[in-house]
Amino acid sequence: MAERDFFITYASADRAWAEFIARELEATGYTILIRPLIIGSGVNFLSELQKGAEESIRTLIVLSPSFLELNLKETELTSVYGDPADQLGKLVPVRVIECNPAVLLGPRIYIDLVGLSEDAARGALLDAVKGGAPAGGPEPLISVVLEKNTAMDLFSSLAQALGAPIDEQKKGELVKAKVKGLPVSFGRPGGAKGTKGTKGTKGLKGGHGLQLISAGGGALRSPVKIVDPRSVDILYATNRAPYLNEEGKVEGFTSVRSRDLTYGAAVVRVPERHKLGVVERPREWVFWGYTIWTDKEKDSRHFTLSELDVMTEEEFAAVIRENQSSSALLFVHGFNTDFNAAIFRLAQIVWDAQFPGVPVAFSWPSRGEITDYDYDWHSASFSRPAFSRVLYFLQYIAAVSKIYVVAHSMGSHIVTEVLSQGVSNVKIPLTEVVLAAPDVDRDVFVSLSDQLDNVANGITLYASSADKALLASKAKAGWVARAGYVDPSFGPLVLPGIETIDVTAVGDDMFALNHDVYSSARSVIDDLGRLVTGGIHPPNVRSPQIRGVPEGSAQPRYWKYPS
Repeated sequence: MAERDFFITYASADRAWAEFIARELEATGYTILIRPLIIGSGVNFLSELQKGAEESIRTLIVLSPSFLELNLKETELTSVYGDPADQLGKLVPVRVIECNPAVLLGPRIYIDLVGLSEDAARGALLDAVKGGAPAGGPEPLISVVLEKNTAMDLFSSLAQALGAPIDEQKKGELVKAKVKGLPVSFGRPGGAKGTKGTKGTKGLKGGHGLQLISAGGGALRSPVKIVDPRSVDILYATNRAPYLNEEGKVEGFTSVRSRDLTYGAAVVRVPERHKLGVVERPREWVFWGYTIWTDKEKDSRHFTLSELDVMTEEEFAAVIRENQSSSALLFVHGFNTDFNAAIFRLAQIVWDAQFPGVPVAFSWPSRGEITDYDYDWHSASFSRPAFSRVLYFLQYIAAVSKIYVVAHSMGSHIVTEVLSQGVSNVKIPLTEVVLAAPDVDRDVFVSLSDQLDNVANGITLYASSADKALLASKAKAGWVARAGYVDPSFGPLVLPGIETIDVTAVGDDMFALNHDVYSSARSVIDDLGRLVTGGIHPPNVRSPQIRGVPEGSAQPRYWKYPS
């Protein structure tokens, strides 16, 4: 039985258009079900259309080159929606980007939004659904697009047959007429140059249910529920300088330092073939420092950044406040990490650990190159005031009651310096602080440890003699002992009030599995997940595979994963 007015379906690249349509229809009182058809998802497209048709009065498909690439057939549409001549009201095709709809629709007519401004597209869409209302819901806009040299003759004949007035305009412009109250649009194929869509937009609304809003009059994230359980919404704050496209819109972030903080949101899609602890990205072949080949990015195989929005501080705070969770996981990446890599890593942590709160990435201007250690170190020092502002913002502006800070490698340099000095002269009460292989001079860390006391309910230090990021930084720092390094002779750094865990056995990636060394365990991610979701201490209670050192002691000095 139909429960919604419209089932909206689309290719994942056209998500922004689908959400625009859904938002406008919902704002006028229609009920919406929205779901993508994703290439390579293993979904039977025809069965998805049938299911949507059963759940809704009408189906609206968003037409574009990407949708046509799904290779649906006209006969399949007819099998679900009936004969095109008899079922105009049941299937509502809406063309949003230049393409040839006849490949899929045959003789079916469709709504055309190509080349229209946002206001004009909104008006055309709403005018369409406000027309005559047959049983089962309002009738769609009838839009026919023909070559200009034949359109006028056909239009005149059609208008005369229907008794409609003709409004002719000069050659090449849109010609409109009213046919029994319904606007009928004619123009050259494809109309004016249309919206091409956001580059790389492949994912959807994630499982965290954040209402993401873009600043400056940009497209708002739809309040309509988007069904893609493999997407993760990530909020970010960064003091990287943005890079802009030709229209002046932010497309990403550089390694250039900025005194300004930029807030925003990203949507990351986790691939179907994801393995715990791994950020799957296209492989690169590098020769003498030059990338000579990169695999093609695929949704089913790789983490993909499907959306990047910029927000004002007010919008950013509103998103967090409106989220039902009162907790946030603030991730601070390490050395040799670009902006996208930081977002992907946090998405992987959130996905694998099943963190239920709001994930926030603080991305500082690392150059993302193994040879730029000195630049990154100075960037980390430069970023301490920005990180302090983010912490203060989360606690006192966004009103987050539980803050979990997870810092990796050089990110721990930022975190420990800020926490030891207080935030704007105010001690921020954190729920947990996790320092993963901290790239901080061992002696400096010891000197700061007294000031770290009481900044959180718990402080956990994951130490390793194998973490690749820490080994690289240790070598560049002249092999000076680092706080996160496990000395083979003396073991890890142990300090009062800090639970130290030797995780060398899990391998060279702190947040991944090493299947050769420790294939039977779930890795640091498993322990981290239990820590940020349950706040359980000590480590061997929340993760039984972790052993105390010395073994069997009621009060271990530290803990470790057995090799």
